[in-house]
Amino acid sequence: MRFIQNRPEENYHTDDAANIYFRRSAQRAPTYLHCVGMGFALCAHSEAEFNVELAPFELIGVGAFGIARPTDAVSNTKWTGDSHKYGVYKHRNSLLILESHGGGEHGYYERHSHAIELFDGLCATLSPERIWDICYLIATTENRAYRKGRHEMSVLFLENRLKRRKRHGSYRLEILPETAVMHAPAPSLT
Repeated sequence: MRFIQNRPEENYHTDDAANIYFRRSAQRAPTYLHCVGMGFALCAHSEAEFNVELAPFELIGVGAFGIARPTDAVSNTKWTGDSHKYGVYKHRNSLLILESHGGGEHGYYERHSHAIELFDGLCATLSPERIWDICYLIATTENRAYRKGRHEMSVLFLENRLKRRKRHGSYRLEILPETAVMHAPAPSLT
């Protein structure tokens, strides 16, 4: 992945068909991007966030929204063209999806993807609008899973069901069952 600037003092963008701009990059081209994990990497027993080196990745597909279409069945709002786009990249067996919209750029990363051949085929045969649909589905699913997990941890914290335990010299988080909390005496406010 290479980056270029159209003019000095403007943000850098990818030098490929995806043309993904990076916020706060006017002084120097980005080399890494903080990405959230996809698939197995998003689960609780694995790393969920990565600082991904961008240089080795190669573009395999562009997800462009295309002509204006409603955002949902209820709203009259329409998205158009390049206002929200995706670049699908690969490096060996790693898959990277870059999302670009008014909120900036976001990365979704799978270090050891079993879907490289699938994405190669999809990106080679599908239109940019269909690639956009697939990438949007992935990004929305990943974001909802992250928010759901964060919400569940907040509820556990508020219910006083999270306990830090030290075992074999290291700390771990333990989730207490509901029954243990329900029968425990209420904390005193005095």
